[in-house]
Amino acid sequence: MANMTIEILSPSKALLKGEASEVIAPSVAGEVGILPQHTEYLTALQEGKLIVKQADGAKEFNITGGLLTVESNKVTVLVDGLAA
Repeated sequence: MANMTIEILSPSKALLKGEASEVIAPSVAGEVGILPQHTEYLTALQEGKLIVKQADGAKEFNITGGLLTVESNKVTVLVDGLAA
């Protein structure tokens, strides 16, 4: 199965660095799914659930907003913060 690199960063620390087979994010334009080899992309994120699918299962983060970029098979997510 193809993978991409993912990095999720908050203002205070790195939340996740690794490989993912899919990322589902709460974009301001609606839910967006990112797969390996996705075209370059930039979007603002709204409050909601960020899901990262990895070989060992899915990880979920309840975020308060942020930015998501895709470039050269790497997804970078800058989150404003985590919701309670």
